[in-house]
Amino acid sequence: MKTHQIVALLGPLGLLIGGCASDDNGAACGDGICRGESHATCPEDCPTSGAICGDDVCTAGETSGTCPGDCPSTGPFCGDGTCNGTETTSSCAVDCGAACTATADTCAGETICVASACVAAFPRVYSLTNITVSVPSTNPNNNSTWDVGGGAPDIFLGNSMGVPFTTAVADSFNASFAGPFDVQLVAGATLRIDAWDEDATVDDFVMACQAMPVSASLLRARSFHCATAGMSMTSSINPK
Repeated sequence: MKTHQIVALLGPLGLLIGGCASDDNGAACGDGICRGESHATCPEDCPTSGAICGDDVCTAGETSGTCPGDCPSTGPFCGDGTCNGTETTSSCAVDCGAACTATADTCAGETICVASACVAAFPRVYSLTNITVSVPSTNPNNNSTWDVGGGAPDIFLGNSMGVPFTTAVADSFNASFAGPFDVQLVAGATLRIDAWDEDATVDDFVMACQAMPVSASLLRARSFHCATAGMSMTSSINPK
């Protein structure tokens, strides 16, 4: 008598498929993976509700052991609660939220709206534009006039050591810098812009506008603003 043996096949996601025919995509009804199938053709693999292994979303009830395709053991995956990697609103709404706009950024967590999708806010390059600095008629840092002759300051933007990255706007209590000035931001980074008064001998510090650390919520607002002692600085900030 001929003996019929059921051969265990290795499916596309590393699960054993026993005694069940596979289609050209490697899908087999009854293997617990809804891939190339539908509820009509295979309701046991593709239920109408609950977790569905093979839908590229790691939902409750699935693990890397039961569904490694949806829940890989390493790296970002849809359903890990963070909009990261290559995920977007369209590819992973559960992590990235609904469609968004830059003018009404409804993204959440560590995400920001780019091209109508909530994507990871960090790491990313941002552009600072339309930076304005306004100061009173006297220097509140030392209660003196800005210049020896009593004129307005010559404001420039630079780093905390006074190294400039713009030219000075001469004799103005309200200086504007169009930009763009690009900055690479990572999670936990400090965003800081310093304003200085250019003098003939030693440049005077005016003010610093700082976010430490910079947050995704600030970036979603698309605006960076500080005010102190009658001085203010405002900038637009947008993802690239």
